[in-house]
Amino acid sequence: MDIYVELDETEAVRFATEVEREPNKEIRNMEFTWEEALAASKTEGRIEGKVEGKAEGRIEGKAEATRSHILRILRRRLLSVPSSIESKLRAIDSIERLEEILDQALVVPSADDLSLVP
Repeated sequence: MDIYVELDETEAVRFATEVEREPNKEIRNMEFTWEEALAASKTEGRIEGKVEGKAEGRIEGKAEATRSHILRILRRRLLSVPSSIESKLRAIDSIERLEEILDQALVVPSADDLSLVP
């Protein structure tokens, strides 16, 4: 657990003077190490966040593209797609499931014959 105390100007000067004394060299090193660790942790967190965000974005993009392909195929083959089918497609997030539906879209006699169970 971290505890911070606000120092007034006099206390801050006294603290800085004490830390600079030779017997307190270890305290100076710990303080510097703590600042480095904090900075590294923040940087690492930002990098992890960016990587996770990009991966999620790619997955969402692929799912949206697959949904778009399904609808395009159905419209080309069957001319109309009920809005209920579009709504059910939007509810499916699994890329594997969407790809199965894409394969079905190539051969089903009507949009209602698609198996749209997530």
